[in-house]
Amino acid sequence: MQVAKIYISLIKTKSPIGRLVSLIKRDEVTHAAISLDKNLYSLHGFGRRSNWIPIIAGFRKETYSAGYYGRLKTLPGIVLEMNVTEVQYNKAAKIVSCFARNPNKYHYSITKLISNLFNIEVQSSNSFICSEFVAYVLQKAGIMNFTTPLNLVRPQVLLQELIKCQAIPVYQGDMKQYGATA
Repeated sequence: MQVAKIYISLIKTKSPIGRLVSLIKRDEVTHAAISLDKNLYSLHGFGRRSNWIPIIAGFRKETYSAGYYGRLKTLPGIVLEMNVTEVQYNKAAKIVSCFARNPNKYHYSITKLISNLFNIEVQSSNSFICSEFVAYVLQKAGIMNFTTPLNLVRPQVLLQELIKCQAIPVYQGDMKQYGATA
């Protein structure tokens, strides 16, 4: 059976939402995204689409060198590598591709963010928070099975679950420097 790899990036943002999550939950990481390559060229997630207005958010291709993240001096984070089967990899790629083809169909959910902070389950089909999206891809692709409702999976919880599933940290430090080491 062929082995493929996917990558999960978890960062601690200094955005108002990231600070709120840190304050309420005391989490070390506050944002999650998924990539199908080690260099994070195909890094995707749910987050801000505007540099200045955090509530304008949704599905997007992410980069740590431009936009809101580009304005930050440092961006602490970790990249985890997961071994998956070729079938799982292809399923994950198909899911991400579906989102990428229809980015305006999917929205960032402030309601889910608030419900997540207070452990209240909320369901809706086309809105996500960042860690929920990553968990959704991992679960739908058959890579992981979450017992918690996906909207309650925070980036910190995702980190803990990934480590339990044998994900390997391949980088920890300033994400703005990641490309130089990948």
